[in-house]
Amino acid sequence: MQVDGQREAVDEEWAAGLRCTSQFRRGRLSLFGFTGDTGRAHMKHLHSLWKLMLAADQSR
Repeated sequence: MQVDGQREAVDEEWAAGLRCTSQFRRGRLSLFGFTGDTGRAHMKHLHSLWKLMLAADQSR
């Protein structure tokens, strides 16, 4: 499956110090790109997944 469109550059501070640098939205699909390429950054993302899941559930 292919979804047409392009990511949009953003600069948003999210909870727990996460920085969102890009996003793509099409219908009910939302993709987000974040800074961080270290183990510590990846763990920060992992620990914040529950917040993203809550936001996704509320958008239904």
